Amino acid sequence: MNIALFLKNKLENIPEPIGFIFAKIPFMYRPGIGKLYYKRQKEIHDYYLYNKDDRQNFIFKRIYNIVDFAIHNIDFFKEHYAKNNFSIDKLKKFEDIHKIPIITKSILKQYDIEKRSSVQTNRYIVNTGGSSGEPLSFYIEPSSMGHEWAHMHTIWSKLDYKTYNLKLVFAGRSCPNVPIRYDGTRHHYAV
Repeated sequence: MNIALFLKNKLENIPEPIGFIFAKIPFMYRPGIGKLYYKRQKEIHDYYLYNKDDRQNFIFKRIYNIVDFAIHNIDFFKEHYAKNNFSIDKLKKFEDIHKIPIITKSILKQYDIEKRSSVQTNRYIVNTGGSSGEPLSFYIEPSSMGHEWAHMHTIWSKLDYKTYNLKLVFAGRSCPNVPIRYDGTRHHYAV
């Protein structure tokens, strides 16, 4: 088991005073996610310094690599793109991004999770909250925590949020016997 996932599962149920102490540890030093968190924070910082052309180039390279990986490693994307007459050859510049076929939750639900996923070590199943009435299961990797937190913290910092601030979250998790629950990993109360 990945250390980030192990710690997430163990720290989820710690009491708030201990969670507050843990929340003071900067994310870039946290085991299992620190390295990727730092890398993403640096990329985000650098992105804001780019001019328009550099930003478009950054975005295009990322999207191109994701689409190329998907076509060559995930059956669903290979089939869906072929069915929609799309190939990687049509993706030559930033302005071509709009040519990538749209994928909806209803399209994804027509395929088994294995057919729409790549094989990765340490992956585990999560699902959307089902706020639309239709939850969707998918795999994520423990490393996604570092990426996700780096982006969320950047966005929230615009509102003067600090990573050690306690949060109240309205989440899709259901614990009928516990209407409000402290989560020490994320340092928040979930309703």
